[in-house]
Amino acid sequence: LIAAIFMWAAFSIARKTGGAIGEAGVNAITKLGLFAAGGAAGLAMRGAGAAIAAHPETAQDWALRARRIPIVGRRIQRAMEVPIDRDQKEIEKRKDELKRASPTQLSQVYTNASSDRFDKTAAAVLLAEKEKLSEIRGHEETAYRMANRVGMGDSFLKYDPSLAVLNRGALSELEAIEKAVAKIDKTKISDESHNLAMNPHAGALIESILKTSSPKELSKIAENNQRLMQNMMTHLDRLSAAEVQDLKNRLGTTKTNQLTLYFDGTIANGIGQQLGWNTPRHW
Repeated sequence: LIAAIFMWAAFSIARKTGGAIGEAGVNAITKLGLFAAGGAAGLAMRGAGAAIAAHPETAQDWALRARRIPIVGRRIQRAMEVPIDRDQKEIEKRKDELKRASPTQLSQVYTNASSDRFDKTAAAVLLAEKEKLSEIRGHEETAYRMANRVGMGDSFLKYDPSLAVLNRGALSELEAIEKAVAKIDKTKISDESHNLAMNPHAGALIESILKTSSPKELSKIAENNQRLMQNMMTHLDRLSAAEVQDLKNRLGTTKTNQLTLYFDGTIANGIGQQLGWNTPRHW
């Protein structure tokens, strides 16, 4: 009977996760209880490596979820975190070696075919930290994926929050970007990120900024990032009446009313209009 339970556990996990310890796999093992978890331990440990290989960008999250598995949870968590920690240490070492390199030199390291993944990731992270990712224009998404696989992608999101869609999981495009935008100084995001002609996610980024910004933050954007303000106004003016209504529904009544008063100069001593904000066309 116990053997049958173990076989069923293995089959259930494999069927639901393809050998990787994802959310479904963790839930399946947890529901089976202590006996089944013990019997599935071997598969779970093998699955840890498979999970990192197949979905490195979510491996850290899975490692934390794996702790819920009875008896073997912490072992699985450690097994998944070891290669990530090892890579982080190696990349930090390479970053230290490259810290005096200029942005141009870092871009050469990144694009050099002879550079290994540690040098490439270190160079990309340094460029993101220096707000110079434009040095490897066209490679930003690949660079972010490389860094995010080892938990070093945060500096990229400060440069371009729309990169969050590459690791959104079950979140929608807007939800993923909103989550990233809420954590950063919006005045410092790159021009490329909100360029409506260059970035297919620029519209979602602009709407996320609008949703997560207070009037004070909008004033700060106008004072410190005129190009962002102009692109925000351009995008909002292009929206149809139906699209504006959909945006208002997502913003909620309180936020919509606050923005309306800010745009028309009713609050904050009319600073909104003084700085260049105007009521969008179909608002």
